Amino acid sequence: MARPRGDSGTLSPRDRLAAAFWRQLGAMPFSEMTARGIASEAGVNHNTFYRHFDSIEDMAEKLFDDSVFDALPAALLDADDADGRVAAVMASSIGPSDMSKASLYAQSGSDLLVRLVRNALERAWLKAAGLDEDTLDADQRADLSIIFGGIVTAMADQRVEPSPAIFAGVMSRPLGRGMVDTLAEMRQAAHGSGR
Repeated sequence: MARPRGDSGTLSPRDRLAAAFWRQLGAMPFSEMTARGIASEAGVNHNTFYRHFDSIEDMAEKLFDDSVFDALPAALLDADDADGRVAAVMASSIGPSDMSKASLYAQSGSDLLVRLVRNALERAWLKAAGLDEDTLDADQRADLSIIFGGIVTAMADQRVEPSPAIFAGVMSRPLGRGMVDTLAEMRQAAHGSGR
């Protein structure tokens, strides 16, 4: 029997698999998810899963859009005051859906998924600050570990709503200002220039 033709009014099998992945990740620990379970929820044969993904881990890596964090760090580093930082967060391309997905990864209980979020955050911030991780000293590495570990921990905390507004509030308070100032000082030390 021939495969049904794609119809622009219906989701592709890959998109249905992705939607099933996000629903399951919101309902169960990542460790309990299976290719067969995702395929079943998506209404496709489990072999279809393997046409698109090598494994659950491969699927998680491919579905995580680590570019979601790219624009925000530069805007925060270039803002001159707390109000400017709040405006930068609110004007960023990070929408509630992106925050929710990143939070699902952080809450997953999976080292892989947590590492994807943390690495994406770290890459975006280091790029915005023009820093090379290999040139950081021990104190700078410790500062970054606390900053990014804290952000990911907050994202994993189910008592904290994953929204740009909440993040904007943090950026307007001393803790958020301290995080951004620390990275700005690292940038200045590395490049000998201010904001």
